[in-house]
Amino acid sequence: MSISTSVLKINTDCLEKGFVSGLITVKDIFNLSFTIDGIKIIAVQGERFCIDYSLETLTITYTRRNEFFRGIMIFYAQNKQNDFHYEQNSYLDSLAIMVDNSRNAVLTLESVKLLLGYMAAFGYNQLQLYLEDTYEIENEPYFGYGRGRYTVNELKEIDDYADMLGIEVVPCIQTLAHFNAITRWRTYSEFIDTQDILLVDDPKTYQLIEKIFSAMRKCFRSSKINIGMDEAHMIGSGKFLDRHGYENRSKIMQRHLEHVVELAKKYDYQPMMWSDMFFKLATGGYYNEGDVPKEIRDKIPPEISLVYWQYYRTDQEIYDTMIQKHLKFDNKTIFAGGVLSWMGFCPFNQISLKTAQASLDSCFENGIKDVIVTVWGDNGAECPVFSLLPALFFTAEKSYGNQDMKLINQRFQSLIGISLKDFMTLDLPNLISNNPDDLINPCKYLLYNDPFIGLLDSTIKKGLSSLYKDYSKKLADIKNEKFDYLFKTAKSLCDVLELKAELGVLTRKAYKENNKEMLQSLLDDRYYPLLQKLEVFYQDFKKQWMKFNKPHGFDVQDIRLGGLKQRVISCADRLKGYIQGDIKKIDELEEEILDYHEGYKPKDSGCRLNNYILNATANVL
Repeated sequence: MSISTSVLKINTDCLEKGFVSGLITVKDIFNLSFTIDGIKIIAVQGERFCIDYSLETLTITYTRRNEFFRGIMIFYAQNKQNDFHYEQNSYLDSLAIMVDNSRNAVLTLESVKLLLGYMAAFGYNQLQLYLEDTYEIENEPYFGYGRGRYTVNELKEIDDYADMLGIEVVPCIQTLAHFNAITRWRTYSEFIDTQDILLVDDPKTYQLIEKIFSAMRKCFRSSKINIGMDEAHMIGSGKFLDRHGYENRSKIMQRHLEHVVELAKKYDYQPMMWSDMFFKLATGGYYNEGDVPKEIRDKIPPEISLVYWQYYRTDQEIYDTMIQKHLKFDNKTIFAGGVLSWMGFCPFNQISLKTAQASLDSCFENGIKDVIVTVWGDNGAECPVFSLLPALFFTAEKSYGNQDMKLINQRFQSLIGISLKDFMTLDLPNLISNNPDDLINPCKYLLYNDPFIGLLDSTIKKGLSSLYKDYSKKLADIKNEKFDYLFKTAKSLCDVLELKAELGVLTRKAYKENNKEMLQSLLDDRYYPLLQKLEVFYQDFKKQWMKFNKPHGFDVQDIRLGGLKQRVISCADRLKGYIQGDIKKIDELEEEILDYHEGYKPKDSGCRLNNYILNATANVL
């Protein structure tokens, strides 16, 4: 349940202008009121982060400017009637959130500023904006065209706003692969090697990359940049192969990296990159597959920091092993974990807390001082970043050495107005397995599973309808003024899944038994009401999207959800025709359902499928 949050009256007469401006921007997050008779706030830079409150004066000693705002958060969560002293240093030099702005959802300026406010309160000191093509480049009109790209002025405004809160903004770009969106344009397709990978050794490739660095330098004050270079598995196998013949992929990668690093240095950048390609090209895998040979490690430019990424494991051993492999390089190692935001409409906060626990313990024990928390948006970016606040808050608390869940919950509830447990009811639409750590995403695949073709029907167990009915009730009971729309959208999704989750199984069973009375009941009780529930969910989801993101990219959701609605209408019409005898048979329902898990390890239930095309149809889309 929601709690009421009290107003914190403060006097800022003793603060420098920069801190006052920062407090004004986050006043709604903390429920601040600026008054002459409020608590006097004093900020002092020192060697250890600490908070002292006595005689109506709050003194915050910070080592980094962002800690001042974390100090306000901690004080806000305390009993403000009592004097107290608190001190705590972060284990980390930098703690970043990386937000994906390239999978159709581009955060509005207002959303980025709101996120920055919470980041400052939590204790983060770096924001990485993941930008594949969603930014403006001078004289490149097709780069990010129609995608809601940021203008130079928008990115400058984000950078200035973050700086006011003591947060560094680091551009997270691509300089090799993940250029899928621009390949449609003829002006770029001529220097694409294959798939979404740039053509190494082509002058136009490096002209574009230099323009990228130049554009980023105009927008951001940071000397750091993430140059990407991950998942370029097919490098050298397309146009490069046709032009130059076969060449060892590690050598191609090495040569390209050297070019890119020189360009980065030209624009005064200290680059970091994802490390997976060094391992995959050398050993065939990324996790426990073997060490990268020393002769390859020695050729990596020393200026490059390597970002080891792992998002799913809840056991510390895999992190220890891989970090130790990275420490054999002469390059700085950064760790990137993830809050699980990229598998549909709903988050996995409870699993993200466990992965954060294991990965951060490994970072602390192995001396890793820089951590990135990724918020990806694969296949449509349906899950908003603010639904991950519990996992983001826990990660920040743990980075400061706080593992007291009672205290963590107290601080979270004071700031957000709702307990961690209640906020994490947003996870419910994905929780259908007997194993709470089963990483499956029914919130998406059950939504798009076709009622007649039923590609996922073999994974569906009886009782899902009643489960989602129960989840809907639980979500309806959650009240939170700040983020009410998150719970409303999750509830309306559960209302849809209550009717749809078992729809295909029930339809096929009634059809096989030639039970037309049951088919009519399904039409009346499920198919037709489902259309109404889909409309409610669509409107809630649209409102949520437009609150956080630019409208670009929602066209994909219109196509998907509109197509789903039309498909339900089509199936209902054909069932009606069959019941009335106008249609002799329904071909899709004549087919036997095959086991989706054929060839895989047995699962408790469900699956992980975050690909709309593979989910919605067996046909070519």
